[in-house]
Amino acid sequence: MNAELEHLKIEMERLSPWYHKIDLGPGLVTPGQAFDPIWEMIRKTRTAIDYDRKAVLDIASWDGMWAFEAEQLGAELVIASETAYKKIYNFLFCQRVLQSRVIPFYNISAYNLSERLDVCYSPFGGHGGGQFDGFDVVHHLGLMYHLSDPILSLLETRSVMKENGLLLLETAYGRGESSSMLFNGIDREHGRILSGRNNQAPRGKTRSMVLQCANLVGEAQAPVQQTQLRGLRLLDERPKTPSTREPPA
Repeated sequence: MNAELEHLKIEMERLSPWYHKIDLGPGLVTPGQAFDPIWEMIRKTRTAIDYDRKAVLDIASWDGMWAFEAEQLGAELVIASETAYKKIYNFLFCQRVLQSRVIPFYNISAYNLSERLDVCYSPFGGHGGGQFDGFDVVHHLGLMYHLSDPILSLLETRSVMKENGLLLLETAYGRGESSSMLFNGIDREHGRILSGRNNQAPRGKTRSMVLQCANLVGEAQAPVQQTQLRGLRLLDERPKTPSTREPPA
């Protein structure tokens, strides 16, 4: 093992815990959660999307795996948004190793995308010095079940998409006919609504998780104007580890 790789592994370990498994090159993959069946389902669905020279927004990017992969698939502009600002260090580590041009905005909520992303539009900025009329592709992955108002998030998502843009959405679902709140509260220390291990919140913290019924995404089309539901895949295989994103140590 060369000295540079050893140094990167030590630096990567110091940034633990990791949520995503990001391939950073030969011999270096971030030690993320064991959610591979879910992620592979997303990748299979994603094959229908052409990323070449597209503008992409990755909402709730966390460590940045989906943002970096969009860039590797040929996207011209990729923005990674997050509210868990401490995860910026994990993102920046990967960005440096990959020599990536993905732009991080780790101070943007899924509830105010149109307000905070105005920097992408003229006269504030503009993409490539020209007129920017929205994102071609928006990722809304592993987020919906953490939100107290998922419909507002979808409305905000639609507001920053092009008229014929594509939304790639993944969420947990329940088998019942209605959605339910599994446990209530907010992780105030880290500013993120999260789920606790085995339905037990860590001492001194309360967290929440909304389990939507499978029909919710279809029902949400009505207020999200000009958006069509092209397909729905349901994955019944459960991950081997608890469904949680751990806050930074």
